Amino acid sequence: MNDLVKLLAAQWRDSARQYWWTSGLSDGKPSEERLYADIDAALSTVMYLYDIQPKDIVLFGESIGSAPTIDLSTRLQFKGVILESPIISGLRTMFGDYATRLWSFDPFPNLKKANKIQCKVLIFHGTRDELVDIEDAILLYNRCPHKVDPFWAADMGHNEVKLHPQYYSRINTFINELK
Repeated sequence: MNDLVKLLAAQWRDSARQYWWTSGLSDGKPSEERLYADIDAALSTVMYLYDIQPKDIVLFGESIGSAPTIDLSTRLQFKGVILESPIISGLRTMFGDYATRLWSFDPFPNLKKANKIQCKVLIFHGTRDELVDIEDAILLYNRCPHKVDPFWAADMGHNEVKLHPQYYSRINTFINELK
């Protein structure tokens, strides 16, 4: 369990869970479809084991993990969604904006799905993210219909956002606002 999940579990009475997708710490050949199937399986397991419904769950997706999180949140009504350093498109993230004009295939089309998210969304992003440009997060933020004020972590890179001194308190505030 990573540090964020441990902190959330301690703070919210052991109600934080995480999952690993195919090719993360799990076996199997990675694909976009398997990634979506993995989050569906994780949700089904949590609902079964803890007798909880999606409307009582806050989803969290980081970087490429934003793709299954966004996809799932367009299909069911959740309590909320937190996205950290989200991508807007697999193709754009890997090869830049120009590539999206060359190919019709674009894995992880988060930007196209964002306007269908059915709950409040909090977005975190570092202003010096070297892997996913903050402009992507701004575009995604503007597309979300139920957004709350974003958290732009000044001078933070892709894997540094959690180090911001206000990171955990902003998550707390967001979750408390959802109650």
